[in-house]
Amino acid sequence: MKKTEIISLSVIILGIYIIFKSILDIVDQIIISMRYADGFRNYLPWILISLGIILLLVAIGYLLIIKSDSIAKFITKDSGDEHKVNYKVSKSEVLHLSIIILCLYFLVMLFPALFQAIYSFFSNFIYSYQDFRQLYAEQLMSILMYIAILLILLKSEQFSKWLEHIVFRDSNKDS
Repeated sequence: MKKTEIISLSVIILGIYIIFKSILDIVDQIIISMRYADGFRNYLPWILISLGIILLLVAIGYLLIIKSDSIAKFITKDSGDEHKVNYKVSKSEVLHLSIIILCLYFLVMLFPALFQAIYSFFSNFIYSYQDFRQLYAEQLMSILMYIAILLILLKSEQFSKWLEHIVFRDSNKDS
């Protein structure tokens, strides 16, 4: 692999991380906005601002993934005389491993929130809270987010092939 290919893969991994983190942040922003807003009129501006910022971050992550080769060439100022690094792992294997590592990172990071959500979900049936719908939405979002990341981890090979098709469709698949 050339130095630009290694930097390109690093930029792709950074883009994936930004997109995953933005999706996790949107859930937190929705929950916080629902909790502290007095009504829909007060809730709407906060959620629109949050959505705008998070959509901007997702767009930045997407651009990092799609334009990773251009960014790598700009960073290394590709002069054409760079040497190959003796690294025998292909791009697709590095991408697949990075998806697994990122999913495991997010699963470990969200593990305490999952148990708290499950505990709160069952305690809502025992004790009747007035804001049950709001608490139910929070717990359901946390559980669904954890399940989504777990599914990406379990289907990481298909996810990496799909991502590889998007990212490496123009470049050759040599490693």
